[in-house]
Amino acid sequence: MVSFHPPYLQELKYGTWRMCLLCFVSALGGSFFSTMFENGCKIVVGASGGVFGMFGLFMADMMINFESIAYPVLRGIAIAGFLIFFLISVITEDSGVSHLSHFGGLISGLFPSFLFLPNFVKEDWEVYLPHCGLAVIIIVFIIFPVVIYEHTLPGITC
Repeated sequence: MVSFHPPYLQELKYGTWRMCLLCFVSALGGSFFSTMFENGCKIVVGASGGVFGMFGLFMADMMINFESIAYPVLRGIAIAGFLIFFLISVITEDSGVSHLSHFGGLISGLFPSFLFLPNFVKEDWEVYLPHCGLAVIIIVFIIFPVVIYEHTLPGITC
């Protein structure tokens, strides 16, 4: 029997330590994205990468456990609406907000979630999701820091 969890009870569903670790990893991944692709003289501070990482976990759960969650169509519409709003704000705003740290947090929360989320009904295409999650972890947390510390930071003159 599949149990239904309201979306605000993700911590009960996945555990406090997983949620804390994913939030930290997402915030760090968002910072790496910002440092890698934005102006190196611009200082970015905040927890928004971690918040977007939690949204990534929500999206991952939606993708792999679609048939076992409550109100999946309504959740899908909410996710699509949020992503459209985020895309429009990225295109139209120039307020000094680091959109890449938000995007990096989302990616750093979405793909690593595939490594530990329970999957109640496996589909053929879902076999590749943990591999994608591992690839994103390697890129964001091994390759990005090496490039940042070896090439980006030594060349910065503000």
